[in-house]
Amino acid sequence: MTKAKTALKNWLTVAASLCAASNIVNAASTNLAIVAVIPTNAGKVNGVKNYQILQVGKSYPVSGTPANKDWIISDWTDGAGDVLSTNATFEYVDTDGTLTAHFVPNPFTNADLTGTYRALYYDTNDESVVRDDGYMP
Repeated sequence: MTKAKTALKNWLTVAASLCAASNIVNAASTNLAIVAVIPTNAGKVNGVKNYQILQVGKSYPVSGTPANKDWIISDWTDGAGDVLSTNATFEYVDTDGTLTAHFVPNPFTNADLTGTYRALYYDTNDESVVRDDGYMP
């Protein structure tokens, strides 16, 4: 083999190795999104779609929309079950690609939650009320 052919072969081997290493780095820094709604059909997720490629550490604006007035969003969790937010809209920073929107029945409109509710409430704008007076905020 001539020096030129050997040099070309070595260059191609190095280039192929660099391409393979580049693909490994790219694969390690992305996740395939798994988006879920619990309970199913209680609402939908906007901003991130199932099987969307997400960059680890990148921020994605997401929001949860209830299917109807009988549901409200409770929280968002990741793949480990850790609560990421309790807001309907937030910035999801990808770590594991898993995002779950949890909805709960709306106690003010859901016909399945009939009954009498009693509690003590106080005016949160009244600074004269002491927090340990037996009232719930």
